[in-house]
Amino acid sequence: MKKKDLYYIEYLKNQMYTEGNLNEIISILESKLALEEEKDTIICTTLARAYYEKKEYQKAIFYYQKALTKVPTCSASLFGLFKCFIRLENYKQALLYLKQYQQINKNADITLLSTLIQNLLNPKFSSIALQNQYLNIALKNGSFLDKYHEMIENYNQKNWAALNNCLQILKKQSRMEKIWIDFDLITFLVTKQMTQDLDYVYELLKEAYQKKDAEQIKNYLMLVCKYPLKNRKLIFQCVYVLVNQYYMQDATTILKKMKLLLKEEQVWMRWIEVQMSATKKYRGLDENTRIQIQKQLEKGKKAYQNHETEKALSLFQEGYLAYLDPIFLYYIGKMYYKQKKYEEAEPYLLQYLNEGVEKGAKACLYLVGIAKRKQDFTMMQTYYDLCKNYNQFLDEEVEIFHLVPHQKTSISKEC
Repeated sequence: MKKKDLYYIEYLKNQMYTEGNLNEIISILESKLALEEEKDTIICTTLARAYYEKKEYQKAIFYYQKALTKVPTCSASLFGLFKCFIRLENYKQALLYLKQYQQINKNADITLLSTLIQNLLNPKFSSIALQNQYLNIALKNGSFLDKYHEMIENYNQKNWAALNNCLQILKKQSRMEKIWIDFDLITFLVTKQMTQDLDYVYELLKEAYQKKDAEQIKNYLMLVCKYPLKNRKLIFQCVYVLVNQYYMQDATTILKKMKLLLKEEQVWMRWIEVQMSATKKYRGLDENTRIQIQKQLEKGKKAYQNHETEKALSLFQEGYLAYLDPIFLYYIGKMYYKQKKYEEAEPYLLQYLNEGVEKGAKACLYLVGIAKRKQDFTMMQTYYDLCKNYNQFLDEEVEIFHLVPHQKTSISKEC
């Protein structure tokens, strides 16, 4: 290959990481490869690397193996094949290429990578021994070296949270200082190891739920749904967050994966579907209409706080007629209840339960009160149980004392 061509390919390699125009780079390289009388190794490995960056690992493997047919000791191809098979989660094949790579590169220390893979293949956890020769080639920054040692120590102790933090710092620092260690690959392997410790993943999921971080929730749910579910309540609550933040496709995919059949979970499934429908409808409105809905609600709530129940009722009725948002149904039912017009309140509260979820527990609270006044103890118990179910699902504390037909009952903490 001509010298100017070598310079050009080196330029294209750099463009992969700066401009990221992989499709154009691949097209140029494939054209050049077609013109070469012999299948040039440099073009093949560069093409393979471009496909690897595109996450098209099978095509990357094709070109790495093509390069190996010309130069069987090509280090770049062996290590590239190792990385591809890691991403495809074919760890046994990856390990074979890693060992071939070390046979050619005697000074290469593969302790970290091989231990990570062995731990994925073998359920018995083994620690990583620190070998400084792996670092001395690339690392001159003392703080980086300290953080790397901290990463190894956290891995050995299975301190996943601290380990995850170390990896994020190392990934960022390695890019800034152009250190050759592939922390993206290490993170991939360590993450796979962490996910084998499901208790830790559920901790992360709970933390993401508390923060209402939909992106993290989505990622952790995709992991836990690959295994028998341990905390179904948390999972439903997390899916509910996804729906409310309009991650509809992700929520639908996760629900399909869960395949839940228990009776109470079927009820929760229906609530998520109701919320999906309500959220899609609300998101379909223009921004001005959403603002008007919130203003109308605030006007009604303010009137109620000022003990102007009739005015509040009128405002909520106007809101429902104008926007058909189910939240107004709940407040109309509540206002009728406060006016002791229980027959008028009941149908609105029941309709809200069919169309909304957010105020479900509190709607049930009023329905319990209505059933009590009718002396309908069966329905009292039904709505009481439903209220408890909403409390669990929504992680709320709308309190009603246990209701049985022959006991006096009290209702507390109305909204």
